[in-house]
Amino acid sequence: MKSFIGLLKKEMLISRFWYITYLIIILVGLTGGAFFANRVDEPSMIGPMIIMFMPLQLFFLPLMVHSLLKTEGRTQLWLYNPQSSVKLLLAKVTTALMFQIISQILWISCGSIMMKLLNNQNISWKAIILTNVGLLSVGLYLTIWVIFLWTIYHSLGKFPSLRKFRWLAVLLVIIVYNTLETLFIKIGFIHDRVFKLTTSVNTTLGFTYKNDTGWTIIYEPIPVPILPIIFYTILSFILFIIASKLLDKKVEV
Repeated sequence: MKSFIGLLKKEMLISRFWYITYLIIILVGLTGGAFFANRVDEPSMIGPMIIMFMPLQLFFLPLMVHSLLKTEGRTQLWLYNPQSSVKLLLAKVTTALMFQIISQILWISCGSIMMKLLNNQNISWKAIILTNVGLLSVGLYLTIWVIFLWTIYHSLGKFPSLRKFRWLAVLLVIIVYNTLETLFIKIGFIHDRVFKLTTSVNTTLGFTYKNDTGWTIIYEPIPVPILPIIFYTILSFILFIIASKLLDKKVEV
């Protein structure tokens, strides 16, 4: 446990400047959006501006983990670390996940306060929380794929004949997986059963504009299929284990 905490501290120190810069971007963006909305006397415009930060929240986690992996590749400390690859990778994911949660809490808190002050609009915290849980889950899934593809790319570096064509191997993995998944889902009885078991989740879908009230948040229930969530969870676990096994061979990254 102490070794894992030590790894977390190392990853947090490495990524602290990158993360602080990201938080500053969020704060400046939200503050600037609120100032602009107040300046043009359209307080409800702060809503769409908050939504504009959603892609940043979605891709922050995989981008940060990729940045940490690139740092590892430059230093080559991976080759000499006695810890298992599971711990090394898990430390990076955990660090990015903690930062991601903090940034999303800051995002929804500042955004909600600004909307309440400027627009006095009722806010559904349940819908906002579920939306952020969804963003976090998708970001984590993309992060596992980043780790998996990164390890494949660097594992192939051991073979001189394949070293120049590693990016083709990564591209091939992406194409083959997406093709198989698409073909599998298109099978009639599988499609019907996969999307038959669903649960309804009330979430934030966007905004609507009316001349008399301005922008208004849309909260609507959407069906969420349960079986795909289970499948992607299992797939993420498998990809993470495969990536760990590849890195256990102490490949030069």
